[in-house]
Amino acid sequence: KKKLYGLFAAVIIITALFGCANEKSALASSVKNEAVSLVNWYVTYAKAASLAALDTVETDEWSDTDVISKGNILVVGYAKYFGIKGDYDGFAEKLGNTLNDYFPDEAALNAGGVGVLATTANALRLIGKNAESFNGKNILAAASYENTNSFSNTAYAAMLEALNGKDAPSGATKSTDSIITAIIADQADDGSWGYEYEGYVADNDMTAMIISGLGKYAVRTGVQAAIDKAVTYLAGRLNAEGMLSGWSGVSSSASTAVLLSALSSAKIDFTKDERFLHDGKNLFALIVDSFKQADGGYIDGAEADAADTVSAQNVLKAFYDAHAYLTAK
Repeated sequence: KKKLYGLFAAVIIITALFGCANEKSALASSVKNEAVSLVNWYVTYAKAASLAALDTVETDEWSDTDVISKGNILVVGYAKYFGIKGDYDGFAEKLGNTLNDYFPDEAALNAGGVGVLATTANALRLIGKNAESFNGKNILAAASYENTNSFSNTAYAAMLEALNGKDAPSGATKSTDSIITAIIADQADDGSWGYEYEGYVADNDMTAMIISGLGKYAVRTGVQAAIDKAVTYLAGRLNAEGMLSGWSGVSSSASTAVLLSALSSAKIDFTKDERFLHDGKNLFALIVDSFKQADGGYIDGAEADAADTVSAQNVLKAFYDAHAYLTAK
């Protein structure tokens, strides 16, 4: 009888695990479908001839000299991740030319903003290129890791994402551990990160972005505790609709997407964690149901009259991070 009871219990456990795996697999497929749809919208909206043209596209919203910092190139990276066909080698070549225009020599590269270089390194990682040796440049080592103001922490977090769990390369001005230590030292007692403006101002988006950066380093000293405090803080910032509000005070697709990215990067099950479920819906479902427009784009909030690229960039990143979490082995 004991053997039968043990066998019966094992069957129940295996069945439950199989069901959970099936649920995550189905959700991952939905996330991928939404991401592919949004990439297609983005290329059309940007009036780009192709994905490869997004490195230099000019629209009413950007100048062609501001593309790298605006994150167009990350969209190409997400497209590659989700299996969309494109000339990614051609894109890399064009991006290399753009970088040469931005940073014609090593001195210019070393003076480049860490946020811009982190964005570039992340895009290169997503399309399978080596940011430590791209077009004769070591982008990961070149960024200046000097903390100049409270906003620098989000740039450092983006660089941690680009490093993808590894240590900063030889030649970088700071080690990965020193970057992490500096970020954690700036965390407020309530678990938030923020900025100084006539005193400390906690910021939901900054807090979530920093969680995303720290996620791959959770095993390092003090990191998991900092993540836990920050997640608890953000759970307490959700509005009556189960989402994060933006500057206007209404639910924001961009802010809620950044939160979904953070939970996914920190390996927090956003499909089960009761703190982040609203009327049975997880954050992915809330974003799609609340902000997706008929043309396939996403608005930022209820007061917006049209979809925009900034919202799309944040939502795409959230879909990427959520899919990576759901499909992790």
